[in-house]
Amino acid sequence: RNMKAILMLTILMVSSCGNTEGKKHTHSNSHKPGHSHAQETNGIADTLWVNKVESKVQWIGKKMVGKHDGHVELAGGFIARKGGVITNGEILVNMQSISVDDIEAGKWNTKLVNHLKNDDFFNSEKYPTAKFVFDSVHDEEGSTHIHGELTIRDKTKPFEMFATLLVEEDKSIAMGSVEIDRTSFGIKYGSGKFFEGLGDKMILDNFTLNFNIVAN
Repeated sequence: RNMKAILMLTILMVSSCGNTEGKKHTHSNSHKPGHSHAQETNGIADTLWVNKVESKVQWIGKKMVGKHDGHVELAGGFIARKGGVITNGEILVNMQSISVDDIEAGKWNTKLVNHLKNDDFFNSEKYPTAKFVFDSVHDEEGSTHIHGELTIRDKTKPFEMFATLLVEEDKSIAMGSVEIDRTSFGIKYGSGKFFEGLGDKMILDNFTLNFNIVAN
C-alpha cells in the first residue's frame, strides 16, 4: 500500500511539472521578436490642444476689381499624435470673429463685416462655427498632405490641403495657405457662376486662408 501511494505521488509531481513548463513556454511566445516596453511607450498617443491666442488665420477675398482681407479667430480644436507623428485632429473656426483689416475702422469697415456675417455669406449667427476634421496625414513632395472634411454653414465636403508641420515635444505648428470655393458651401452671392451681368461687381468664388495654427 505504501509503495502504491508513493507511485501515485510521483505521477502527480511529474504531471504538475509538465504543466508548469508548458505555461512558461506559452508565455514566452506571447512577445513578438524585437518588441520592447520602450517601443510601447513611444507608440502611446497624446493630444495637443489648439492655442487660440497664438494661432493666426488670415482671409483674402477677391473681386474683379480689388480685394479685401482680414482675420478670423479659432474657436478651439485638437491635434492627436502617436509616436510623435500627427495622425488626426479637429480645427474649429469662430465665424462670429470675422474682422476686416484693409478698411479703416468705422462705417465702411462695419458694413463689410456685417455683410460677411449675414446670410449672403457665412450667416455667422446661425452657423457660428466652421470646422475641419482630418484623419489622414502623410508626406508628399516635400510637404504634408492633409485630408478630411470641411464644414461651413450646414454643408460638409471632402477637403484636402498641403501644409508645413513643425513637431516638437510639447507643441505642433501647421503653416500654409489654402483656397476654398465658397459656392461648394452654398455661398453664391456675387458669383459669376450663378449670376449674369455682374461686371466689376463680381466676386471670385475662391477665397484664401493663410494659417499658422499652434497646438500645445
